Amino acid sequence: MRDVEAMMHDLYLEGYEVVMIVMDYIKRFNATENFRDQRHLELGAIVDEMSIVAKRDGIPVVTGMQLNRGAYEKFQTAIEKGDTGAIKKLGASDAGESINVFENADCVVFQGRVPIASVNRLYLTMTLGKMRGKRASNLTFLAQPFYVDEHGDTNEMRLQEDALL
Repeated sequence: MRDVEAMMHDLYLEGYEVVMIVMDYIKRFNATENFRDQRHLELGAIVDEMSIVAKRDGIPVVTGMQLNRGAYEKFQTAIEKGDTGAIKKLGASDAGESINVFENADCVVFQGRVPIASVNRLYLTMTLGKMRGKRASNLTFLAQPFYVDEHGDTNEMRLQEDALL
């Protein structure tokens, strides 16, 4: 996080305000403290460092993490069987390399791409796994369709704009 904080400081000196930090997968980072081959503890410490920056500067810090192998397989099997609510069944035990990431994070959202055969559409789905502190909404699940062009194709990246739903 020291590198990120240094970049934030440089941007501030250039007249920019950092309003959000989005970082690549958490396992690509190293904690300030050395945990000597105890990666699961280090990942929890990285989340703690992110949380400190977020609270200190009043901005969200967002990163990604893979599901563990068993959870990924369980999710894929459920999708193949047509279980469109598979994402809602994920929890703390499904987090990637470290339960410490789930426990130390202020907010955890599970995300997946789910095909809904009845409407022949692919959706980006998100379900709230955890939220610490005051919540602004009772929303715990979101399914946003991917954009489909005039030929019926999608690139599985572009989401449908809300105004066109």
